[in-house]
Amino acid sequence: CGSTALTFNMHTATMLLTGQIADDLDMGDDDRMAHERRRAAMYRGVLDDGHIHAQPFSEGHQAGATAGVTTRAVPVDGGFRVSGRKIFASLAEAADRHNVTCMVEGEGLIRFLGVPADADGIT
Repeated sequence: CGSTALTFNMHTATMLLTGQIADDLDMGDDDRMAHERRRAAMYRGVLDDGHIHAQPFSEGHQAGATAGVTTRAVPVDGGFRVSGRKIFASLAEAADRHNVTCMVEGEGLIRFLGVPADADGIT
């Protein structure tokens, strides 16, 4: 079934992005340790609790490197407050986490943040 294959791809892509692909990125020691800590927690959620991950990347406008990402994240105690509009995501209704692309002002890079599906403000 095509739709089942697509949803499997979206969930698996999250594992690849945070696994082998992230391992190949140039990160400082602090960023690497923080990533490995978050990745371990994410994998535990998948393996122990059956968490499913969706990737709502589409924002409904012309994409173009960082100019194509309008979703923003602002640092707050314990994480980030994410605001933006995503228009489509396979697995959106079933996912425990929505892994979104977003920008933090002044950083100049795209972040990949996991937003709990039951977080306040998710619609």
